[in-house]
Amino acid sequence: MPIKNIQSSIMNIFEFQESDKSALYTISKKLADEHIEYLQTNLESSAKKCGIYVFLMDHFDNELNKMTIINTQSSSDDYTIDKWRSILKIHKGIYDLIGYLTLLQMDAMTTCISLFHTTTDTERIMLCKHSYTIIYEALEHNLFKKVAQDMHQYPEKLVAKEKIKKLWKSIKEDIKKITEKNEAKQVRNSIDAHKSASFMEQINTYKQCKWTQSIINLYLLIKIIENIQNSVEKINTNMKKLYDQYRIMMEEHIKQLDNIHKILQQPDKTFIASK
Repeated sequence: MPIKNIQSSIMNIFEFQESDKSALYTISKKLADEHIEYLQTNLESSAKKCGIYVFLMDHFDNELNKMTIINTQSSSDDYTIDKWRSILKIHKGIYDLIGYLTLLQMDAMTTCISLFHTTTDTERIMLCKHSYTIIYEALEHNLFKKVAQDMHQYPEKLVAKEKIKKLWKSIKEDIKKITEKNEAKQVRNSIDAHKSASFMEQINTYKQCKWTQSIINLYLLIKIIENIQNSVEKINTNMKKLYDQYRIMMEEHIKQLDNIHKILQQPDKTFIASK
C-alpha cells in the first residue's frame, strides 16, 4: 500500500466529536474567561475556608482532649462531661463534613478550570477522564455513603428528618442530569485508574469521553455540593439549640446538687434526739 494511502487511513484518535466541536466554537473567549474567573474566585475562597476549618477542628480536638483528661484525673460528674463531649463531637463532625464537601468541590472546580484552559483536542480529551472519575466517586461513595449518612445521624434538635429526606430527593433529581454512574465507572476504571491492560479497550474508552458533558457534569456537581453546604450551614446555626439545651440542663443539675448539699448540711434530728 502506498505511503499516502497508509497515512490517510490512520485515524486521529484524540479528536473532538462533532457535538463537542460545535459547543467549543460556540463558546466565545469572553464567556470562557468569565467562567474561569468565577471558578478561580470560588476556588481561592474555598482554600481560605479550609484554613478556618482546620483551625476549628484543632479547637474541637483540644477541647475533647481536655474532657478526657478531666474525666480520668478527677472525680467530676461523668454525666455532664459525657453530655458536653457528645455536643462537641457533633459540632466537630459538622465542620468535618463542611470541609469534606469543600475539598470535593475544589477538585471539581480545578478540573473544570483546566478543561477551559486547554488548547488542543488531545489535552481536552486526556483531561476529560478525570472529570468522569470525580463524578463516579461522588455518586458511588462521596455523596451517599459519606455525606447523606452523616446528615441522617444528626439529632432531631438540629434538623428534622423530613428536611433531610426532601434535600436528598431534590439531589437525586439533579443527579439524573449527570452522566450515568456506570459510564463514569468505565472511564474511571479503564483509563483514569488504568485498570484495563488492553490498549484497544483504553482507546475505545477515550473515544467515549465528551468535553462538553464533562463540563456540564462538573458544574452540576459544584451546584449540588453548594446546595448541600447551604443546608449543612443552616444545621450548623442550630447548634446554638444544643448548647442552650446543655446550659439549661446544667442549671437544673446545679440546683439539684445545691439542694442535696443543703440537706446534708442540716443536722440529723433523730440522731440529736437519741443523745
